[in-house]
Amino acid sequence: ASCPHHSVRHLPTPRERTMKLPISAGEPTPFAQSRFKYVVALLLLHTALIVYRILVPHDIFCAFFQALTVALGWLAIREKMQVTMLSIWGLLNFYSCLTDGFSLIEGTLNSVAKMDFLRLAIVIMYPVCDFLSARLAWQVFKDHERNGGMLAPIMSFLDGNPAPASKMANTADRAEKGEQIPLVSGSGGKYGSRR
Repeated sequence: ASCPHHSVRHLPTPRERTMKLPISAGEPTPFAQSRFKYVVALLLLHTALIVYRILVPHDIFCAFFQALTVALGWLAIREKMQVTMLSIWGLLNFYSCLTDGFSLIEGTLNSVAKMDFLRLAIVIMYPVCDFLSARLAWQVFKDHERNGGMLAPIMSFLDGNPAPASKMANTADRAEKGEQIPLVSGSGGKYGSRR
C-alpha cells in the first residue's frame, strides 16, 4: 500500500541532468559563414590586447582568462564556425565586457589624471572589443535558432512573427528526440571519442 504522504520522485536521467547547448547539424548557415572575417578580426584584436595586457600593466590573470577565451574563439573558427563554441565564446566575452567595463572606470580616472591618452584608448578598447564579440556570437546564435534550433518559436516571436501551432509541435518533437546532445557524456558519443 502506498502512503499518500510519500510521493514517488522522478529521478532525472543523465540526458536530463546535462547542460544543453545549441548543436549545429552540419555546415554553418550562410549568415554564420558571412561573419567569419569579423570573428577573425576580433580574435586578432583580442590577441593584440592580450599582448599589451601582459607587457604593460602586467595583468597576468586577466590576460590568461582572455587568452582562454581567444583560444576557444580560434577553435570555433577551426571547427567551421561551430555554434556551440561560438555561443560559449560569446558568453565569456559578455562576462569579460562586464568586468572590463568596471575596470574601465578606474582606468579612465587614472589615465586622465596622468594625461596618458594612449593608455586610455587601449583601456576603452577592452570592453568595446568584448562587447562586439559577444554581440557577434549572439547574432550567430539567433541565426542558428531561427533556422531549425529548439528556440525557433521564441526567436520568431521576438522578431514579431507569432509561431503557428504546428511549428510549436515540431519544437516539442525535437525536444523529445533530443535536438541537442550533452556536451560531456561518458558513453563515448559523437564528441566523446575520435576514430
